[in-house]
Amino acid sequence: MSKFKVGDVVRRINFNNTGLKVGHLYTIAEDPTLSSVHIRGHGGGFDACNFELVERAGENKPHPHAELMAQYAEDAKETDKPWERWEVLGNNGYSIMLLSHPTWHPSVVYRRKPSTININGYEVPEPVRVLQGGETYYCPYIGTGRQELDIAQWRHGSGFIVPRHLVEMGLVHTTREAAELHAKALLSFTNGKG
Repeated sequence: MSKFKVGDVVRRINFNNTGLKVGHLYTIAEDPTLSSVHIRGHGGGFDACNFELVERAGENKPHPHAELMAQYAEDAKETDKPWERWEVLGNNGYSIMLLSHPTWHPSVVYRRKPSTININGYEVPEPVRVLQGGETYYCPYIGTGRQELDIAQWRHGSGFIVPRHLVEMGLVHTTREAAELHAKALLSFTNGKG
């Protein structure tokens, strides 16, 4: 019995002048014999020992977005428009909101929208509540005596510690942009632009 079956994906591992390139992937087209295989689009009679199995035909493997799909299903239990809680990552790095159910294409990056808090009409990403070592964090820094906003930045761990009281006050974020938005929202209470 052959080590391969119809539909298996195999990689060419040895070179001989057959026209099939080493390292390239091919699909088994017909029932192979013990010593030879038929390759889809290339005919038959190739020595089976020149190939290694990459993916077994008919093998069940999870969808790359299976865990996200489960989260989406949980959202669908709570709302008839679960897509409003999700977004995709665009080519330019910006998030794009969904207008209907996602297609769950394997090459698209999907994510649940970050939770937000409302501060005087500003939707600000929810501050972090738990710090991870080695991560960089940002916090609005008000009180410099200058008109522009300042943002404090720390790399948590390795000698630098984010002040715990700032975390408890809900002022610490994982991105500079979120900290800047938080600062603008707080300043809106006093500068009349809220």
